[in-house]
Amino acid sequence: MIDEANRIADENTILYRKLVDDEVLAKRNEPTYPSISARVGEVVYGMWSSTSAPTNSYRQNYQIASEEFKPVLDSLKRLVEIDLKNLESEMNKLNSPWTPGRVPDWQE
Repeated sequence: MIDEANRIADENTILYRKLVDDEVLAKRNEPTYPSISARVGEVVYGMWSSTSAPTNSYRQNYQIASEEFKPVLDSLKRLVEIDLKNLESEMNKLNSPWTPGRVPDWQE
């Protein structure tokens, strides 16, 4: 189960980097690929008080973020709804000690 927990954690880190930022590279002043959040944030910041139509750059950023978000969301759903639930179920079967974030099955 440790290998499965590590795999889930590693995949979660990859998804975080795609959604938010690759902190490891950024801390080393290496160029990073724009995250989904950065693309959307640029559009929101640029359009916040604007009354004009979005620029082509903003439209492209939104389109790219939209295309990149779909597979990330699908992976995240699989991780949470299937992989993590299966791991928690196995832990419950073995009467593993409670871990943070895991909801116990209570029986009186």
